[in-house]
Amino acid sequence: MTRKALPGKVIQILLWYDIPEILLVEIGKNEFVLAVASGCSDDPENAYYGASFSQRQLIEYQDQKFDLRYALSRPKSRRYWRFEYSPDDPSVTVEPIISSNESLKATIPDAGVFARVHSKIEIVDNFVPDSEERFQLDGNWELGEFSQLYGKMEDVYYILNDIRRWKLLSQGSSQKTAISSAFEKPWRGGGSYRSFYADVANDNQEYSELRMGGISYHSPGYVTIKAKRVAFDQFLQSLEQYSESVKLSKKAYNKLYSTMSQNQLLGAHRQKVLTDAIRDRMVKRSEELSSFLDGVSYQSLVEMAQGDKVVASKVLLSIYRRIESLYKFFDEGRIAHPDIELGN
Repeated sequence: MTRKALPGKVIQILLWYDIPEILLVEIGKNEFVLAVASGCSDDPENAYYGASFSQRQLIEYQDQKFDLRYALSRPKSRRYWRFEYSPDDPSVTVEPIISSNESLKATIPDAGVFARVHSKIEIVDNFVPDSEERFQLDGNWELGEFSQLYGKMEDVYYILNDIRRWKLLSQGSSQKTAISSAFEKPWRGGGSYRSFYADVANDNQEYSELRMGGISYHSPGYVTIKAKRVAFDQFLQSLEQYSESVKLSKKAYNKLYSTMSQNQLLGAHRQKVLTDAIRDRMVKRSEELSSFLDGVSYQSLVEMAQGDKVVASKVLLSIYRRIESLYKFFDEGRIAHPDIELGN
């Protein structure tokens, strides 16, 4: 199918000598064009050639995981463009071209031109970590336990951020649709939950990615985590509140789990009719449990599950289990953070 020209907007001039040399153009949701001034003598001075980038590719390019030559040689969906630009008008029309275009080939720079040669890509700051937290490590650790620790951190951080974002997003938002799609699972035990949290993590990559920074395994050691400040604050608050209500929240969890187990609501296939009385009891106990988990709104989970209260309650139970497992590392004294005090 023949591609059509698209409207775009120059959102940043990354490098300017006598003329703008490298431009960043936005042409759609999660699609940008990184473009370079034409290197072909037959072109007008205001001609540019570029390639499509996703947010993920922009982040990696900014992090200097590859140079500009590599970036322009491997674009998103093999989409290449040509356009003309005047500095007094940010609006452009990008025309599709093929990868074998001779003017494009003449424009792609030689190896070794990394993002450090031009201005920082400002839009990247909107969807990359903006803070770094250090956790103190002590005691003995098996190698697999570090993976378990980070995995629990990821699960809790990302689901809490999805709940936070859900409340802020407008009805009908494409981001809400993406969040809700993760709840469409067969829910057949552990594998389904791993898949669910993988989808939740994937949905967050463009907005509030969590990364592991430096780590020292020797006790006492440390691990640094890079994250979005607002999302990580919510993560810490949830652990702090849990530490203050360990016994009460466990009691609430057991009551909800018992209700769902006795009425065969935990498996993939519901064996019994969900009566109003059972539903009301499940909802009441779900709301009680969520009250002990800061940032976890049962009503939001119901909305995210498209009104399925059983699925929302299952996810709530899984969130509790992850917070409980994560907090155990703190309770054992093997990990510490100044914002998390141990409860009784």
